[in-house]
Amino acid sequence: MSFSYEEVGKENLELLNSLEFRSWDNEPIICYPGREWCLDKSISAFLVPIGSFRGETPYYVDLSYMGRIIRMETSEGMSAPDSFIFKINKISIPESIWKNKEEIIRVIAEASKEYAFGILLDKNCNVNVTIACEPDCVEVDYNGR
Repeated sequence: MSFSYEEVGKENLELLNSLEFRSWDNEPIICYPGREWCLDKSISAFLVPIGSFRGETPYYVDLSYMGRIIRMETSEGMSAPDSFIFKINKISIPESIWKNKEEIIRVIAEASKEYAFGILLDKNCNVNVTIACEPDCVEVDYNGR
């Protein structure tokens, strides 16, 4: 796996919109060039920040993997001037891909680390990705699949 954090260019806009990401209140997200995402096209994994309700915690981040959306509730922040914590507090994995839970957790950890590096201005900062929960099995993903 090899994730990269980048701006969505015009060449990837159709792909991103086809993944049908939805906001925290289940409204379709219409994507535009310049939006940022973290991706590994070789395994068709795409991590997109969804946002929060009025800037409050939790902050939602979705991962499209195996054609399904996995929703995560996260928090983030600096624990020291050179140390950044990206904490995943809740993971909702659709029942249709639940059997791949262990692989999904590995993908989430790798994608989250690259995502955290991407949002930092100083890449020399130490990034700690913490998965502080057991995943939940949900009936469908956030696109109703």
